[in-house]
Amino acid sequence: MLSLARHAHWGPEGPVGGWLLLVPYLSMAAALTAVLIALGTFSWVPGGRWTCFSLWVGLLITFAVSGYYSMSPVETKYEQCAALAGWLLLAGCVVAVNAATSIGAKTAIIATLGFGGVAGWLQVAVWLSEYSNEKSQLAENQIAREHEFQDRLEADFRALGKEAPLWKYFGFMYISNAEIRKECHEIIAEREDRDAQLVHYLGDEILASDATRYIGEFHPAPGLVLAAAFARRSDLVFSRIPKVEAGADQISERSYADIQDIIRAAARIQKGGGDLSPQMERWRSTLRRFKNTTELVREIDQSLPGQTHADSPRALARERAGLALLPSIFIPILVDRNRSREWRIADRRGPGKSFAESYFDCSRTACDVATVPGPSLSLAA
Repeated sequence: MLSLARHAHWGPEGPVGGWLLLVPYLSMAAALTAVLIALGTFSWVPGGRWTCFSLWVGLLITFAVSGYYSMSPVETKYEQCAALAGWLLLAGCVVAVNAATSIGAKTAIIATLGFGGVAGWLQVAVWLSEYSNEKSQLAENQIAREHEFQDRLEADFRALGKEAPLWKYFGFMYISNAEIRKECHEIIAEREDRDAQLVHYLGDEILASDATRYIGEFHPAPGLVLAAAFARRSDLVFSRIPKVEAGADQISERSYADIQDIIRAAARIQKGGGDLSPQMERWRSTLRRFKNTTELVREIDQSLPGQTHADSPRALARERAGLALLPSIFIPILVDRNRSREWRIADRRGPGKSFAESYFDCSRTACDVATVPGPSLSLAA
């Protein structure tokens, strides 16, 4: 049947359906040889049943290969021999079933079924070798393509010179060639129109992300000149967060990367003299509601060292534990008239204020302290 299916126009269509023809063929071969081993027909084989089992596995592989090439158009001598091997295996099975145990029968079984089992394992070794060689070839091809790509990038970079539009150098900021990468950074840093172009790019929807990454990672000294343009860019990105992340408790990876670039660049501009505190505070208050933005909030806290962040993640954790804030401020009032001391509790902590801020607010105001009759009063913290 397998041989007749080679050029037939009937039967299962496609390679998946064609494999179904092998199922009964292999099932019968496996069942027959397994029964022969179980009945002790091959008990004379050195190694006993373990050797027979190993040869049985190899024999099934040889049956499968011969069956496949029996129903496929053959193109090489190997495929022709593999297709004919099925008939030899069939002859060996006939001898094993019908012939009495003799030297001739043993020789025929060894020449057919024995060599068939060994050939199956050799075929497995060939497949593994081909697979390994294919993987090595793919790796070599990938390396060759990468080298070719890097060579093209280097040629494109050299063709730019030093006076090309600044945005054309952004594509080479992360090139794997360290020498080209360093030269690219130096060219951008030495351009007299660098900051003016960055201000322009921050207002461009296409180039703003690259400009932001350059400011956050490579700009030698970002400062006040970039603050206004960057504040507008930060506000634009900030306005899109509620729409993109509506109803989510975590920031998506894409949004996280964009926000991280914004915060890093803003921190460097802030350090260089620009005032982006309002933008940073808005980012912090918004990012606090997401579960995966703790690192971003911490970066904001570090960029504003002069401010007390009562609502930072660490302070919030302490507050929930009852350790961060005292419930109120106690103000002792000393009364000289009768030498007695009275205490009045005044809680001046407003929304978003820390303990220290509340205390100094109370120090600057009357703190709602009631007037106590007497010649003199003194306030003590």
